[in-house]
Amino acid sequence: SQHVADDSAAAADFEIPGVDNRELAIWIKNNLDIDQGILEFYRENEPTSGWIHCSYAGENNRNQWLHAFKDENKKTQYKPWSG
Repeated sequence: SQHVADDSAAAADFEIPGVDNRELAIWIKNNLDIDQGILEFYRENEPTSGWIHCSYAGENNRNQWLHAFKDENKKTQYKPWSG
């Protein structure tokens, strides 16, 4: 991970019980300065599915958002996510 060797960077995977993970990701996207956010394995109409990954890189944040999902071969894929 980009965050292992750099003491100024940080990353976490998380969710908040009772809060739709997509809605939480939208709130973070609209309100916080992050390097990368990934809405991981979220399925529409399943608010508790998946989780959120966020990283922070200090002054060099990219504010990049992705959606992680499994393709038909059960391999993890990433695509840009706009909320």
